[in-house]
Amino acid sequence: MILNKKSKFNKKWMLLSLALLAVPLYSRAGDWLWTIDKTEYSANDFARDYTSYLNLMSLQMETSPEVLLSYIENADKITDTRLLTMVEQFRPSTFGENFLTVMLLKKHATENKYFEKPLTIQVEKFLRDYTLTQLYLNNIVAAIKIEIKDEEIEKEWLAEREKNESYQSVPIEQGLAYMRQKLTQEKRLNLKQEFIKSLFERYKVEKNPDYKKMLNMVKITAQ
Repeated sequence: MILNKKSKFNKKWMLLSLALLAVPLYSRAGDWLWTIDKTEYSANDFARDYTSYLNLMSLQMETSPEVLLSYIENADKITDTRLLTMVEQFRPSTFGENFLTVMLLKKHATENKYFEKPLTIQVEKFLRDYTLTQLYLNNIVAAIKIEIKDEEIEKEWLAEREKNESYQSVPIEQGLAYMRQKLTQEKRLNLKQEFIKSLFERYKVEKNPDYKKMLNMVKITAQ
């Protein structure tokens, strides 16, 4: 036999081998942020999930991830308390704390086989189709360069200040930046509507004459 139970050398070698094998199990990469039951969550994992989060938030706000990042980087210059409160929710540190809770909930839900339930699978498919197609639409429109003349921005901002007294104290540079963003969002919304309209022209869609009535009569059961 290669290992002799009576050999002190073999015993020491076996213990050393086991120790060397155990090192990778307990070693940690330098970029780890936290662990859940010894499963590590790294800075790279965070960068991936935070990027997804910014994309989803930009989708909801009809803007771009770059704009949200610029708000975060210039938070000290924001005077609107409501906007500042919202921006605080976008900070990496705030997202990290919230996402840790999400991961704990996911782990508990997995243990209870929640993701295996038919309704959960249906919802997951719906969310995937709905969210990703909206992100796709955002990406298409974001690739289109939108130019707005400075004269138009200044004119619109002055008109906005006349209608809203709370804007009187807003610094001119911040006001113009706000108006540029607002006008850009409006133009992007118009582009989205035009693109969706083009899809109905590109693909053949045939609707049942009674489809609206039929939709309202569909029997929905809570699960």
